[in-house]
This record gives sequence, structure tokens and C-alpha cells, in this order.
Amino acid sequence: MTFRMRRGRGSFSIGSRGPRTSYRLGCALPGVVLVGLIIIAACGTGGGGGQPADTPESKPEGCGSAPAVALAAISTGLLGGTHLGTAAIISDPERSNVSLIAAVIEGPGIEGSDSIGVWATNNPSDPGTIYSVDAFATEFSEWPLMPDASVSEWQLARRCL
Repeated sequence: MTFRMRRGRGSFSIGSRGPRTSYRLGCALPGVVLVGLIIIAACGTGGGGGQPADTPESKPEGCGSAPAVALAAISTGLLGGTHLGTAAIISDPERSNVSLIAAVIEGPGIEGSDSIGVWATNNPSDPGTIYSVDAFATEFSEWPLMPDASVSEWQLARRCL
């Protein structure tokens, strides 16, 4: 059984000895395959070497470990037998000299993996002023709500965890 395709000067056939191409088509085929592979590599498959954009799943640039002094200061204002778990810190891009601290709140009556509170302080190494930034921090601590806190501030801090 033989299949033959002929268009113009190039030809392609599949016979008993396998696929065969004419000289011109045979010379062009590796180039076409190479260009196709380059296009596929350029488009990527999600595992590329570049750093992903700031997505909800990625940590923003500037996240770090929250200082123990700041966590101890926030803990003095926690209510209802709660305590802080994993915590992170980032500088507030909307306010100068303000750091945002996001921490997992653990304790009785708190369920779910999304139990994160966000606080703000003027000096994380010696916190003199502490504010709650989001409703969760306000509910489980006695720290007052930061005036004019924006959603983007607490979302940024939460993404550090």
C-alpha cells in the first residue's frame, strides 16, 4: 500500500520502506520543525525561568520574617486566649515609616486556614504604636483600627504568608 502526495516541486510518500520526501521538502522540513519548537519554547508552558507577576499565589517583593519583639507587642493585645502563629512583615507602600505585620491567629473559636490578622506599627523593632488593619485583627485584639486603612494594604500583607 502506498500513499503519495504531490504538490508543486516537493513530494511526500509513505510506502513499504517508510515515509519519503523529495529533496526540497526534505531540506525544508527540519527548518519548519525548528521554527515550531522555538515558538513553543517562547510561549512557555508555565514552568519558565522568569519570575511570576504579583498574583494572589505569589509573595510580594519585600516580605520578611516578623521580628519577635513586634509579635510579642501585638500578642499583649490579643483577646480570648488567642495567640499568633506564622507571621510576616512588609513595608506599607501607601504610608511612609509604617510596617504591616500579617500573622495567623490561633485559639478557641477560630477555624479555617484563612485566620490571618494584619497589624501596622511605626517601628517593628520597638513598636510604640500598633493598629489593627483588618476586621479579623480588630475582632481578636484590642488594638484600634488604623484610620483610613485600605483593602490593598491588608491584602498585600496577607499575601506574605
